[in-house]
Amino acid sequence: MFLIAASVLLLLASGYYMYRLNGKLSVLENTVVSMSHQKDSLSQTLYTWQTKQQETEKALALFKDPANKTVELKGLAKSPDSKATIVWNKVSKEVYINIEKLPPPPENMEYQLWALMDGKPIDAGMIEMTNDSTGMHKMKNIDQAQAFAITLEKKGGSPAPQGEMYAMGSI
Repeated sequence: MFLIAASVLLLLASGYYMYRLNGKLSVLENTVVSMSHQKDSLSQTLYTWQTKQQETEKALALFKDPANKTVELKGLAKSPDSKATIVWNKVSKEVYINIEKLPPPPENMEYQLWALMDGKPIDAGMIEMTNDSTGMHKMKNIDQAQAFAITLEKKGGSPAPQGEMYAMGSI
């Protein structure tokens, strides 16, 4: 009889400890899942920072290249605080723009970059304005220019400037 009582007691104690271990195992599984999500989030953050670092290094290389000409575009009467920087390579004809400050365009409108040569505008492309419009953005290649300007045009752009000029800079 004592053996049966001891066996039942051992069985009950084993069941209780198994129940407690199962609870602890659930807590540990939840912790592992949470840490996995944190790792994924940190990996994404690291990837974002690495991408931004690469963009910064690329922009720095553009500014350091002696073949590139830098042109500062300053705000005009319509938007005196507007500011952008153009990097233009006269050899490769490549043009990059860095928007430092432009007011958000109204709906159905967007900014267009122009190269000016002998007073004639040459379309240099539409400026994509996003929530993160920082960094250098490639524009259309330009053969010759004496100045660059930004106007506000209808979406899709215009073959000749129609809207008001927001910023301009001479070479």
